[in-house]
Amino acid sequence: MWEHIILKQKVARLTVIHRYRFEHRYLQFKDSKSHTAYLSRFRTQLKFILPFGEKLYCTGYEELFISFAQNNSWEQNLAYIALGYNFNTHLKIEIGYLPHHVFITNPMYFYHTFQIACFWNTPLRKPKEEK
Repeated sequence: MWEHIILKQKVARLTVIHRYRFEHRYLQFKDSKSHTAYLSRFRTQLKFILPFGEKLYCTGYEELFISFAQNNSWEQNLAYIALGYNFNTHLKIEIGYLPHHVFITNPMYFYHTFQIACFWNTPLRKPKEEK
């Protein structure tokens, strides 16, 4: 479960999005199937979207994970940079790079992910017809 707030603003052509999320998690440990724990963490994300015309855009974000249960409160760091293409108002595709740094494990891990993402936002209601 989580609660979050998203704040969006325009700076010239650039769209800047701030997301603040408080997560509640129940985890099951690998070494014991019967042992679970409740953990909370805070995530903050700063995202940008820069359009290059009608269809093409560049996007990226930096996201920090802050744990309330660990000695090392800075848990993870995600960054993302991608080029995207809007096919229409409901469908877009992005090709990007996502480095992921995990601080809470011993040793610490750093993952490199190249990805192709497809986003399809299904409209839940019919658009209003113009008169």
